[in-house]
Amino acid sequence: RFELDLSYHDQRLCLSMIRGLEIKEQGDRNLYSYSYDIGGRPVSISAGVPYSWARFESVPKEGVFRATYRCAPEHRKFDARKALARTYGGLMEDVKESDVRWCTGLNDVPQDVVTLLVFLTGRYKDLEAAFRDIDGPGGNGVLSLRELEDALARLGCRHFAAGSPEEEKERISNVFRYLDSAGSGSISIQAWQVLNQLWAELDLTICELVQFFDRTFDDDLADAWEGLNEEGAGSLGEEEFVEALEDLGYFGPVRVIYRVLCPPGNSAVTEADFMELEKFKERMEGAKLG
Repeated sequence: RFELDLSYHDQRLCLSMIRGLEIKEQGDRNLYSYSYDIGGRPVSISAGVPYSWARFESVPKEGVFRATYRCAPEHRKFDARKALARTYGGLMEDVKESDVRWCTGLNDVPQDVVTLLVFLTGRYKDLEAAFRDIDGPGGNGVLSLRELEDALARLGCRHFAAGSPEEEKERISNVFRYLDSAGSGSISIQAWQVLNQLWAELDLTICELVQFFDRTFDDDLADAWEGLNEEGAGSLGEEEFVEALEDLGYFGPVRVIYRVLCPPGNSAVTEADFMELEKFKERMEGAKLG
């Protein structure tokens, strides 16, 4: 999610770059939840972000533009992105696409997508194995919404259980639509790789949190729990967890971490839930020894 003040030269340039990239990558499908206002008053762009904004001189010199940019992996135009990096970012090396580690920011990801990710990584050795299992024997290489729904039911996933079966189906549908960013009605293996990017980012985020606790509480997660839970309650709700970490000076994606630690159906993180971080700590220490 980004916000651009178009009274500034560099932010108008950024908008022209983004609009131009979208046109090359998929026309009008990559900018989501966009809005434009001048002096706080909304300006209608219901027909879509103007094509002319791909030219710097055509971008308005006033107002604020907000949007999210998300591109399906199979529609990425690497050469176009590399050209932007060379022109505006000072890229000197001849980078190959295979050399790039693609990332997805956790703060912009719907929580139910993270929920699916945590569920699958707890049951499969890797996410490609999950894709193959959901696709089934003799599958066609893409996943439909029905296949995803049936697989989650078969695996006993209750993470999306809500007040009614209709609400549960809607939550799963929202996850499907997020992964089907191309809007094709199916999820390709390339689009599924977004989950790998999210897992890498989530893994790094949790490891960074463990390192923060190590520095702050002298390598003792039990002391870290006591530091978060100063009132001695048996558990911490989401707002309490967020406030406690921010008070300690940690400003990562706290809510995402909370929802990873909080078991499905629970409304708070217990000490036992929190101590699951020991697994990450042990793995980090093992990596150092290796």
